[in-house]
Amino acid sequence: LDGEAGTVTFHGGSDGDSQGAAKSEVKALLQFFFPKEFSRYAMKPEVFSATFPRGETGAKLSELAEDSNGATFELDRNTRVIHVMGDESQVALAMVKLKSLEEEYRRRVKDVRIPLSAVRAVVGKGGKTIKKLTADTKCKFDIIRGQGSATVRIVGDPDRLQGGADAVGAIVEQFKKENVEMSFDPDAASIIIGAKGATIRKLQADNGCRIDLADKGRGVLTIQGKADAIEKTKAAIKA
Repeated sequence: LDGEAGTVTFHGGSDGDSQGAAKSEVKALLQFFFPKEFSRYAMKPEVFSATFPRGETGAKLSELAEDSNGATFELDRNTRVIHVMGDESQVALAMVKLKSLEEEYRRRVKDVRIPLSAVRAVVGKGGKTIKKLTADTKCKFDIIRGQGSATVRIVGDPDRLQGGADAVGAIVEQFKKENVEMSFDPDAASIIIGAKGATIRKLQADNGCRIDLADKGRGVLTIQGKADAIEKTKAAIKA
């Protein structure tokens, strides 16, 4: 510890993890005893990665330092925490700037929840549909798969977000008109698929439809086709 220089030097520990843990402990102590000069700002993973993308972090931190009159910033990507150091006014200004960055992100993002089975329709063959969505709306579309549903995360100018959400909604509505979900015993998934997919291919060929088991873990499959073909397929599966 060098009191005059205001630095702490770490010795020992053969790996980076040991020194990293020690640094974290020191930062926690400083933040506890001197909260006005040493602070931390935690962000959700999606906000952190969008605000501090790899390869652009240096420029963003330099901009933040300038906007906060010289505060020092250090990122912890593992915990998505930004450590802030400086005098009381610098740290206070830095925290305001970080909050404004997070608010700006939220203004530029809209989430649309869709059925897991509809992901294929939104993406399109070879990504054709989602590429067209991007070109038409000038927004970025990411698919986040969950348990039983998926989220389409739309990122772009605030005035374009609703247009992107409406476009996704139209695709999903059309998908629902042409597709029917059916519940089944998840343990029967292997029977429906058959050896090397033989059974499901026969079901599709015999009934003139498409069967999607994208959500088989939850016991839900999707049948795509004309109304009579869908009913025949449902009856065959139940049998």
